[in-house]
Amino acid sequence: MSIALMTLAWKMDLPTHPKMVLLALCDNANDQGECYPSVAMLTEKCSMSERSVQKHIADMEKTGVITRAYRAGRSTVYQINPRKLCTPAADAPPQNAHPTPATGAPTPPQLVHPTPATGAPITIIEPSIEPSSKHHKRRQAGADAFDAKSALLAEGVSVQAADDWLMVRKAHRAPLTSTALAQMKREADKAGMSMDSVVTLCCSRNWRGFQADWVVDGNRMAGGQAKQSGKFAVGRLDHSSSRAAMDESMRQRGIRAGNDDDQPL
Repeated sequence: MSIALMTLAWKMDLPTHPKMVLLALCDNANDQGECYPSVAMLTEKCSMSERSVQKHIADMEKTGVITRAYRAGRSTVYQINPRKLCTPAADAPPQNAHPTPATGAPTPPQLVHPTPATGAPITIIEPSIEPSSKHHKRRQAGADAFDAKSALLAEGVSVQAADDWLMVRKAHRAPLTSTALAQMKREADKAGMSMDSVVTLCCSRNWRGFQADWVVDGNRMAGGQAKQSGKFAVGRLDHSSSRAAMDESMRQRGIRAGNDDDQPL
């Protein structure tokens, strides 16, 4: 609904029936005057026959109040001309317009900044070339990035061991940091091992880190097992010596040594 067009339509000097049809069109139009109601809708709104509605639309089209655009299989598009709805009276005063300049009048100057004085200082505003704080922080973070491989090589780790261990840590989703490397170096010193030996051991056992206790506890366990094995060996040696001495004593007594099956019944 266009209130502006309806207001203009009410002010038009039209007979009742054509004005009703025009008001019905304005009731369906947008502010640009375009609408596409069906003829059945217009006949219902105006309480007229279809033939009467079609006649009034054709009459208004002849006077230029509306124009029609037919569409195949769809409703007709109506364009209301607001200039025809409000025609000024013959004695109406002219609208306020810019006065026409005289023939010899000079061209009006454009609105420009006034020209500075001859001795006025020249002010030049140059764009800032300083990077934004966000880009500066990102650049600083990139400059301070820790080079894990170079740090390992500096500690005497071989290139192959460094590459392999960094792959192990990547698989564990644990990137090597300077703090982690310093902690690992302290643990290597506790265990009395070189960094190359520690890194090689971590690669062979799929460790992402290292603690001296792991190696010390392993050595204690291995030593305990060796001591226990030696104890069993000594026991077996003592048992064999005792059996040999018993056989020698029985031989001196004239008793035959052997299995129980060899003894007489």
